[in-house]
Amino acid sequence: MRLFVATIGFLIFAPTVVAFTVYVRLFVRSMLRNWTLEHLITLLFLWQTQIAAAFAIAAALIGSAVVLHQTATVRRQEDERRERRSAALWAVLPLVLMELIDYATSCAKILAGLLERSSTGVHVHQPGLQFPPLPDGLVDRLAELIEAIESGHANPLIILVRRLQIQHARAREIQRRAVDQHGSIVLRANLIHGLIGAAEIYARCANLLSYARGSVDIVAAISPNDVKTALSALSLIAGDLSDIKELIREIDRIAATDPNGGWPET
Repeated sequence: MRLFVATIGFLIFAPTVVAFTVYVRLFVRSMLRNWTLEHLITLLFLWQTQIAAAFAIAAALIGSAVVLHQTATVRRQEDERRERRSAALWAVLPLVLMELIDYATSCAKILAGLLERSSTGVHVHQPGLQFPPLPDGLVDRLAELIEAIESGHANPLIILVRRLQIQHARAREIQRRAVDQHGSIVLRANLIHGLIGAAEIYARCANLLSYARGSVDIVAAISPNDVKTALSALSLIAGDLSDIKELIREIDRIAATDPNGGWPET
């Protein structure tokens, strides 16, 4: 942008200076030859078009300079506002992530209790079953942060929001089945994926916490081991998972689908 403005300014300014210099030299030369008031008036009359054009060009240059200065000022203020907004959002990001960790933990407690009662599936009829709602304004705050920061830094948050939406939809579906008049069958596989989804959200939040607090320079992609570690942490909170080996096998199966040997990021 600055290079473009400088180029336009030069293309306007250079011909103007050349033309002005030529006219001044001709005017001075003519006046030196005939230094009279009548001759001066005659020159001004003959050159009135050129003089008017020179004043118009000068006015245009001044106007352009003012507009360019105002544009640069507005852009600088907008950049500063965006940087302050980004800094403020990053400052509260640890609080947002802790709310998400609490959400994942609450989901895991409910899912772990249902999983303990299932073999291939479990008949759920609990009118009072209530998965935790998403924290108020959470998605909006994450969306604002994604919008305010650079794309390379935003990608982990984009993936987190995507996983969060999937987990929330899964929990709502299980809750809908449970509060139905006669209940419904929930497949064991859905409960397992729900627990792994909660562990993944936990792992992603823990990863982002290190970055938000300045412990690391970049947000690395999570690994299957990160999900297993999160699952172990959730098992301590939600209660001992007797089927944790089955969950770990499913984590390994999901990881095997990633072409890079890590944890799927799409």
